[in-house]
Amino acid sequence: MRSLEKVKEEFEAVKNNESLNTLQKTMRFVCLMDELEHDYHTFIINPTDEQLASDEVKLYREISYARKF
Repeated sequence: MRSLEKVKEEFEAVKNNESLNTLQKTMRFVCLMDELEHDYHTFIINPTDEQLASDEVKLYREISYARKF
């Protein structure tokens, strides 16, 4: 399991990589989200305010909002 810091670093690297097209970036973001769901249980139905304030959920949401469809 990677640290949140390492996942964030990869997210930033993908986001700023100009050689990747939008679809490639989105697919990598999905993989990062899958990793967070598996390792940090970030996919929560009806989350509490406390859960929404956690670092892992904040990062998950940031990655989610960066996707383009």
